Amino acid sequence: MEKLEDAIEEVGGVALYARSETLQAAAKKNHFGIQVHWQLGDAKWNYITPGDVRTTTAIMRYSLYEYSGPKYSYSLAFTNTEHYHYHFEDETGDR
Repeated sequence: MEKLEDAIEEVGGVALYARSETLQAAAKKNHFGIQVHWQLGDAKWNYITPGDVRTTTAIMRYSLYEYSGPKYSYSLAFTNTEHYHYHFEDETGDR
């Protein structure tokens, strides 16, 4: 199976295997080599205009906001059109 969406329709260990394979394939892709400076806001979606970031990362929109959880102070959510092994860090280098 190539896509996680295909695996979701199946049950048991097959779905877990397909998900694992998708993540392994995503992890083998090259580093983007780009930086973005997303501003802290509220939980509303911010749409990324067509261009290098959107084309290269396949990220269409994001939401970055303060979050008062037990472990984290911020939340980042995003919608993407391709599977990648994304890594994000803030200005301090915290992942």
